[in-house]
Parts: sequence; structure tokens; C-alpha cells
Amino acid sequence: MIQKNNSNHLVDSIKDINDAGNFDYLVLAIDTDDVTAEEKECEINEFIHCNSIKLKNCELIIIPQTVCMETWFLGNKTIYSRNPKNKSCSKYAKHYDVSKNDPELMLMDKNHSGTNANYHFSYLKSMLSNKNIRYAKNRPREVGKPYYIENLKRRLMENPSSLKTLKKLFDFFECISNHIKNQK
Repeated sequence: MIQKNNSNHLVDSIKDINDAGNFDYLVLAIDTDDVTAEEKECEINEFIHCNSIKLKNCELIIIPQTVCMETWFLGNKTIYSRNPKNKSCSKYAKHYDVSKNDPELMLMDKNHSGTNANYHFSYLKSMLSNKNIRYAKNRPREVGKPYYIENLKRRLMENPSSLKTLKKLFDFFECISNHIKNQK
């Protein structure tokens, strides 16, 4: 279910977009947490319909992040260590090898107290820390660098069935890039 503060952000964003009137797309990237990408998209579309929210001259693009954005970042195989230095990273790696298995399908360890998204976040922090890379939600640093993104794209090319919701984001970017090229 869309939380109150998230629904306010969506309503306010749509109002701003409609008031400005000069946007082609409103992109909503949202964590799915413990529901499927399809369920999250339905939930958002239902919220929009039930609240009679209308976008003027703008298309809503929903990019569900299965489970969360950190799940996508776990997909960089070059950061994964087969022989981690720290115990925390080793514990995560033994639970689920994100270099071989789709991070979007990973469930938290049964001994973890918290959400699946929290588990993915902790796994990513541990995996990056093992390579002496710091990560925080408000300071993602390394995961936004071109080499990191290119490694994620490479994984999608090598294994198209992995990280399906990240692929949806990259496909959208490609569509926009092609549209811009065709306008020139």
C-alpha cells in the first residue's frame, strides 16, 4: 500500500508537472519492498484512479525497484568477492551469491530481523565495504559512477533474465536517447 507521505509526494509531483506543462514524462521509481513489481504498479495505478489524478500532456512511467535500489546495485559482479575479507560479507555471500543469482529474487536470511529491503541494503554496504567503498543512501558515491553502471549493463546483456526492473529503467533511458537522436 502506498504510504501517506509517498502518496503526498506523488500528488504534489503530478500537480507540479501539470502546472509547469512542459514535461513529456514523470518517472516514478519506487521500491517494491515485499510485493512484486506488478503488484506495486497496480497499487500505484489504483491509487491514481481512485483519487481521480490526471496528468496533462505527460506520461507516467513507473519503474518498480525490486526490492529496492540497493538490490540493483548488488548486481555489479565486479564488486562481489568470492573470498570476502570480512565476516559480515562472508555471511551474506554464503546466504546468497548475487554474482550468480538474480539479486531481485533474494530473500533475507531467516535470522535477519528487519525487512527484505533492509537486508539488501546491509548486504550491499557489506559487499562494498569489503572493497573499501563506503555507501549511504544519501551519499551513494561509487554506485553512480560510469564504471559501476556499465558493469550493471554488462550483466543485463550477459543475463537478460536478471534484474528485470533495472532493465526496465535502462530500456526507458534508451528510448529517451533514441527519441532525442531522432529529433535532431
